Amino acid sequence: MKVVIGKHLAVRETGDLRRLSATSDLSPEELSSALEESGAGTYAGDHCWLKVAVLRALGPGEDEWRAGFDGMIAYAATRGWVAGDWVRVHFGPSSSG
Repeated sequence: MKVVIGKHLAVRETGDLRRLSATSDLSPEELSSALEESGAGTYAGDHCWLKVAVLRALGPGEDEWRAGFDGMIAYAATRGWVAGDWVRVHFGPSSSG
């Protein structure tokens, strides 16, 4: 799943729950402000901390997808990538949005 961070958050590739990454065309300062102002997360250079509930709400509403999403978050927790309500997401700048 890919999180696209702009003025609003959006998710793409929601069928791929084996990966979780974020991308943006915003400058680092704009990205940090957008995440903090929305309450969706924080930016930390090569990664972001994003709220699990926000990501879940952006995805499809089907039970099967939610179960897969919860499994992805459970796996992330075993790797140390979950802290409370937050998940660590690899960040890379967008090449085309």
